[in-house]
Amino acid sequence: MSCADCARLVELQDEVDLLRSLLEPKLREAEISRIQLRLGISPQQAKILWALASSKGRVMSIEEINAALPDATHGGDRLTNHISVQVCRLRKKLGLDAIDNVWGRGFRLSTAGLALFKSLEDEQVAA
Repeated sequence: MSCADCARLVELQDEVDLLRSLLEPKLREAEISRIQLRLGISPQQAKILWALASSKGRVMSIEEINAALPDATHGGDRLTNHISVQVCRLRKKLGLDAIDNVWGRGFRLSTAGLALFKSLEDEQVAA
């Protein structure tokens, strides 16, 4: 492979990265909307569920969850309360065992919650 070929590969990879960065937010928003409609949850609840599922079982702090909500304007105690209320509402709709509260650290999707999210993804692929 010549230097010109290597340079062209780098250019193509840069173009792919640019296209991916432009498309991913749109694809993510479409997926979040589909989950919202399928589960009958609010837009913020769908974004929280998406963030928890994207972490693949890792504990997410309140601040990390808030970062997944670009339209959230809460801070401090209001932020903690807002996220906690939304998670409580999600648990009521998805089942109490879908989201784990890791005391003092945050929340994570449980094994049951991950299975539910995986079934939603499989349903999308089958459609």
